[in-house]
Amino acid sequence: MKEIDWSKAPEGAQWYGARSDDYYEGWYKKRDDGKVFFCPINKETWVKTLGVLPDYVVPRQQWRGPEDGLPPVGTVCEKAPHWHKVEIIADHDRGIVIYDFHNFSYYKVGITTHFRPIKSERDKAIEDMLALDPSNGFTSRTDFCGILYDACYRKEPKQ
Repeated sequence: MKEIDWSKAPEGAQWYGARSDDYYEGWYKKRDDGKVFFCPINKETWVKTLGVLPDYVVPRQQWRGPEDGLPPVGTVCEKAPHWHKVEIIADHDRGIVIYDFHNFSYYKVGITTHFRPIKSERDKAIEDMLALDPSNGFTSRTDFCGILYDACYRKEPKQ
């Protein structure tokens, strides 16, 4: 199978499908309402399908962090040392071209630059809660639950 160049995928593409007897080569996406759309290679127009993904489609792999190497083109992540939000624009001559959302600028960085995925709201909340532990992990579970309760970290039931 050929290498999939996700940098050429239209915005929103979640799967790639190779050409077969029954299908054209192109990109697929599925909306939250379950509707499936197809975009042919080298086009930018999404067309609604019959609602079924072909069996052979290849999902876009999410970059999990440094353990996966450098982030692929199209990834939005954070860059050290100040952990600004950036988008990986291109691989270029032993470096990476990025767009820095903090400075509103494009520039090239070396391949030794450190990147990490953008933290979810859940991850940020966990980090904030762990910072409340005065003994850095040695508080009993009961005492730590009390600390979280006192800091108003209690999820209200949905009504």
